[in-house]
Amino acid sequence: MFSDHHFSLSRLDNVCQMMGMEISDLVVEMNQQAMASHISQLTEEQEQILVSDPVLLLVSICVLNGWTMTDLQSHYHLTRLDSLNLIVLLPLTVI
Repeated sequence: MFSDHHFSLSRLDNVCQMMGMEISDLVVEMNQQAMASHISQLTEEQEQILVSDPVLLLVSICVLNGWTMTDLQSHYHLTRLDSLNLIVLLPLTVI
């Protein structure tokens, strides 16, 4: 089907449904894999910065593994830390 160019969008949707996915899920997965494959090695400066800041290291690992801000907030209870004034969550903060 691929080589004959007969793999339609509706066929892709059917395959995704059989796997319990939406096409958008497939696109997100592809983007995550593409981003992960871009970083194959850290510079010495990047390593030094990450190991000197354990929180930055933790967040970096989570983000590189596809975690969203919502994932981070729910798993690490960031809103609770914000309410305790231990951190400041800013609106539309990009990690």
